[in-house]
Amino acid sequence: MSPKTKDDHEFYLPVLVELVFRFSGLFLVMITLTVAIVSFVSGASYLQIVFRTGIAILVVGILLVILTSKVSTGVLEVVRTQLAEARKTGADPRDKLKNTGTDIKA
Repeated sequence: MSPKTKDDHEFYLPVLVELVFRFSGLFLVMITLTVAIVSFVSGASYLQIVFRTGIAILVVGILLVILTSKVSTGVLEVVRTQLAEARKTGADPRDKLKNTGTDIKA
């Protein structure tokens, strides 16, 4: 890890996007464990457990990627619009981003 220089900028994701990312990962793990445990309790063979769990990861993962991309795209559009408005008015763009949950530290 290199020490931070004066030109480095810190950027934090908006709270909504951060929550969606964390929820997606947690939800995927919970679904995977649930499918594996239910399959094991119902007496499925190990090959069937692996197959069912793999299909569950694939399907739920694809749905979560779609959900996450929709939320991220929406947040990016809002930030782009606010930055464009700030440029038109000549205001500091950081002032426009204060209420979006996006923190930019210079």
